[in-house]
Amino acid sequence: MVTRRMRQVYALAASGLVLGIGATTVAASWVDSTMGDASFRTGTFGIESNVGGGWSSHSSSAPGVFTYTPSALLIRPGAFSYGPISLRTVPVSPAASVTLQAATVAGDSTLASALRYRVVKSTTCDASAFSTGTPQFVVGSATVFPSLSTGSAVGAIALPTGGASPGGAVALCFEISLPGTSANWSNSALIGKTATPTWQFSATP
Repeated sequence: MVTRRMRQVYALAASGLVLGIGATTVAASWVDSTMGDASFRTGTFGIESNVGGGWSSHSSSAPGVFTYTPSALLIRPGAFSYGPISLRTVPVSPAASVTLQAATVAGDSTLASALRYRVVKSTTCDASAFSTGTPQFVVGSATVFPSLSTGSAVGAIALPTGGASPGGAVALCFEISLPGTSANWSNSALIGKTATPTWQFSATP
């Protein structure tokens, strides 16, 4: 005959596996209450840019401003302006795969639609960067001059990790142009107008 005491023993034995796991978990947390904090830590990921005034993690509310040569404020049909920018990963960040997004443009929409741009990887930022040797195009090509609404291919810019230091810089050169077509020369709506494109670099590990 199974006594009440024996039934209690069997019941505990049947549930012993569950009790054992619970006891182990509780014991571990009591032995080292900071185990999780000591063993796991999230890392840092980020990129920063330099448009000539030093490195900064430029935000959408305070973007870096290109310095164009010749001045983009004096652009006319057939003219080209060039502006450099460099990118790198911040300290302790892994390598980054960067995509240049299409520009958002403030100002005159007619001028914005007429402007064209190209981007190459180059430490030199003038016309030669787009024609000498084998340019590494990020946007456009030797014969293609995209509109401002065109972005790069996904992950077109690879930024290396630098470990405890910032990663090695990747230099880019932006070329802005207003094609010297008869349509642009004869379009009085382009005279004296201003358009301000803003580009975003989106990075993923």
